[in-house]
Amino acid sequence: MSPDPLSNPFQTKAPTLKVAIVCAGPVDCLRKIQNLAVGSNYQVIAVDGGYDTIAKTGLRPVFTIGDFDSTEYDIEEIRYNSEDVIELNKNKDKTDFEEALEEAFYRGFTTISVFGILGGKRIDFELSNLLILSKYATLDRRIRVYSEDGKQVLELMTQGQEFCIDNIKHIDLSKTISVIPIKDSDVTIAGMEYDYSGKIEMSSSLTMSNKGMDGGSIKINSGLVYIYYSLRD
Repeated sequence: MSPDPLSNPFQTKAPTLKVAIVCAGPVDCLRKIQNLAVGSNYQVIAVDGGYDTIAKTGLRPVFTIGDFDSTEYDIEEIRYNSEDVIELNKNKDKTDFEEALEEAFYRGFTTISVFGILGGKRIDFELSNLLILSKYATLDRRIRVYSEDGKQVLELMTQGQEFCIDNIKHIDLSKTISVIPIKDSDVTIAGMEYDYSGKIEMSSSLTMSNKGMDGGSIKINSGLVYIYYSLRD
């Protein structure tokens, strides 16, 4: 039985609460994944063809999950090089990525970095993956989605959370920062080129393409948003 994504009755099984989930889409930032695993104590989850990316890093996934229709590797080799393997039926009601999220949630991970869900061949999967993530947003969880090159970030934030520029390592303040509402929301944007406090509708582009400054912040008073920003090289 799948865990309820709206509550967490389970004791964490993870020695670290941080994880990088690597999916089958294009990933050209292997060093960033390695740095997270080695330098910041992230565990790694490989989702189906995402194992092919992880295999290039020399890292060992805490688990590899999928129906394995998009990997070039034999299942026995994947089993040998993963701490755990969860093999899914090809006929299922959830994508490999959603199944991976549920398992990551069950294991107690609260800081989640996602690679390989943007820039693929199918935009339906891109959109689905970004929306699936929205149901896992909670006050005590941080979720970031990285672009193929690892330089652009979508950070999912929910009511009560605050995005503080000074807390983001290597943020590129020469690039734009956008607030993209996933549902009708209320935000307070302060200390930026365009300050704003009030409601933003899901269909609105009101809070796109702002410019950040040291000390700037975005507080989510209600609702759910993605905050887009860029990182320096």
